[in-house]
Amino acid sequence: MFEWWASLRARLVGLLLMVVLPLVALTLYSGYEQRLLAAEAVQSDALSLARVAALNQEFLLEQARGFLLALSHTVGTDLETIRNCQDIFAHLADEHFFQYTGFFVADLEANLLCHTPGETPLIKHCDHYKQLIRSQNFLMSDYHLCKNTGEGTVSLGYPIYDEQGQMIGVVNAGIDLVWFNKLAEDATLPEGSNLVVFNDDYTILAHYPPTKVWMGKKITEDPLTTYMLQNIEGVTEGVGFDGVERLYGFVPLWQGDQTVILAVGIPPDVAYGPVNRSTWFNLALIAATTSLALVMAWRVGNVYIVRPTQAIVSTTHRLAAGDLQARSGISSHQGELGDLAQAVDQLGQALLENEIQRSQAEEAIRAYAANLELTNRELQDFNSLASHDLQEPVRKLQVYSSLLLRRYQDELDEEAQRYLHSLNNGAGRMQRLVQDLQSYSQILTRAQPFQALGLDQVLRDVLEDLEASIAETSAHIQVDPLPSIEADATQMHRLFLNLLHNALKFHQPGAAPQVHVYAAQPAGTENPKEFVEIHVADRGLGFDEKYLERVFQPFESLYKTDQYPGTGMGLAICRKIVERHSGTITAHSRPGEGADFIVSLPVRQSEGGS
Repeated sequence: MFEWWASLRARLVGLLLMVVLPLVALTLYSGYEQRLLAAEAVQSDALSLARVAALNQEFLLEQARGFLLALSHTVGTDLETIRNCQDIFAHLADEHFFQYTGFFVADLEANLLCHTPGETPLIKHCDHYKQLIRSQNFLMSDYHLCKNTGEGTVSLGYPIYDEQGQMIGVVNAGIDLVWFNKLAEDATLPEGSNLVVFNDDYTILAHYPPTKVWMGKKITEDPLTTYMLQNIEGVTEGVGFDGVERLYGFVPLWQGDQTVILAVGIPPDVAYGPVNRSTWFNLALIAATTSLALVMAWRVGNVYIVRPTQAIVSTTHRLAAGDLQARSGISSHQGELGDLAQAVDQLGQALLENEIQRSQAEEAIRAYAANLELTNRELQDFNSLASHDLQEPVRKLQVYSSLLLRRYQDELDEEAQRYLHSLNNGAGRMQRLVQDLQSYSQILTRAQPFQALGLDQVLRDVLEDLEASIAETSAHIQVDPLPSIEADATQMHRLFLNLLHNALKFHQPGAAPQVHVYAAQPAGTENPKEFVEIHVADRGLGFDEKYLERVFQPFESLYKTDQYPGTGMGLAICRKIVERHSGTITAHSRPGEGADFIVSLPVRQSEGGS
């Protein structure tokens, strides 16, 4: 998965999706808000319809009260005048009061004097009739189910008084709650809607659409109905007693000793349907647009990103493999990738030019090395030849000058003897110089392989060689324990021989030489354990450190050769030996205070060292 995401094209697609996701979220949020608004609107419509129905019911009750009042006064003088009024009641019920279940007029002995045509009401055992007789005033019954019709109804009664103010009978009217069906039909409620009237006994008194299934049914322990009875008026959403979810608006139809609720429920699809369809349409449009954009991004990314990138990567791989002629061939007009491709191509061109220059330089170096090797061989041959050819004449000069001095000393005057002594000394210096030059040139040409070497043993051998000089000068030489290293034993012997010889030669006049050889912890190196530092310190003449570099040059001497004879090659040979061992040599000194020569050498020589 992560390898796929590493692709530039995949990242482009991911970037596009990240741009689309907020749009999808905004669409879903907008749909959610629209659903809330639509639900509020539908619930508001349901509540408005419920309020209209409740107002109409209240108007009917007031209308029935007025009618009963007028009727009671009309028949109050003589109940007999109202007999055989069925035709009048039938006309009123059919033409003007279709919401009414019927009318009747009765005396105080439960005798019906007149009633709406149809089944004769049984009022002798009617609780409403009995309460009406006792109240002797206008009375409205609870909302209940009519025993005759099984429909929800409410009865209204009014007493009839004669001219003397005596109650002589009652007039009664019943309002049938079925009239709510006509109201619901006129309101053209959406399909799946309902209108329900129920009381606090959880009994359904009216139901639209009209059906015998729910009429008179008790809906106890119904959460939605309980919520409406507790809140009296408002809106809500929930699953009704019929198992169908609706948006409801509900109002009290009557409140007193009895609570009656009228609720209008509308299916959620009426509110959510258009919003859902709009939301899904928008999501489908976004999905289609995104899919098209993804396809375009994939193809465009392939043309303008993937292919150029692959060309650049291929070019870099070819360059890395040594094909310096490789070029991407991408124009700089292709944006940032074009600039990158041009940079890679320029790098390839620079590498090619550098390779050409390197080849030319290598060829020049090879030629120079060949010439240098030839020159070195010639110099070596010349050195060998010169050393051999010079040593023999110099030796003869020494021999013959010595013979002349021994054999003809008495015959030669003082000046001739001085000339011969000078000739003999000069020949000796020449011989030593030739030998030192030969030693200097042989440091590299006749070097021995590096091997494990104890410097303690080297110093012991050197002291044996200097035994005569040490005894002659009464020198005191202290050598502390020294470490072991990998080195050329012969050259190490020559190195410390020269250093100790100098310490013995350049001592204070009239004082025995004092020399101390010891090892110290090297400072200023990345890993001190890889190097050793050997000090050869004396209390001799010393020198000014401004001449430090000069003392290590060939043929250089800071003191007069007639007082301190020498060729000036000793310290030059020491530096050459130390450099061959990948080390360093330096010194600290002050005139008249002696000198401290410091040799730093690696403990182990690198592979390939000679």
